[in-house]
Amino acid sequence: MKKYKVNPSDDTQSLLEQINKNPLLLTIDIPYGNILTQTREVEISGRYGNGEKVRVYVNGIEAELNNSKYKTIISLSEGTNKIVAKAEDITGRTAQKEVEVYFDSTNPIIEIITPTEGEYVNTGKAEFT
Repeated sequence: MKKYKVNPSDDTQSLLEQINKNPLLLTIDIPYGNILTQTREVEISGRYGNGEKVRVYVNGIEAELNNSKYKTIISLSEGTNKIVAKAEDITGRTAQKEVEVYFDSTNPIIEIITPTEGEYVNTGKAEFT
């Protein structure tokens, strides 16, 4: 947190104390929780509040802000990706939230176990792995 030099008789000190009582708010709404995806890019969005001149960064990239909401697109690497959203306001207060997104570009392999190739069955049931 930033330190401010103010005259003790100045109302600025009580204003700063009041500001620091209310924490800066930040959420990650999309994605909701940790997810698995086969999409290389993912939109990260959420909300922020209780601050003046707030800036939001997602993995170091400044997010687009609109009406206390933010959003940005993040490119993923294969495997687990830690997504960190960080907000900071003009007074230096910060808030941070994190989610993990697992990116797997491998196509699934489907194998039919029964019926075997060429086998005739008189039922509508098949088993997959």
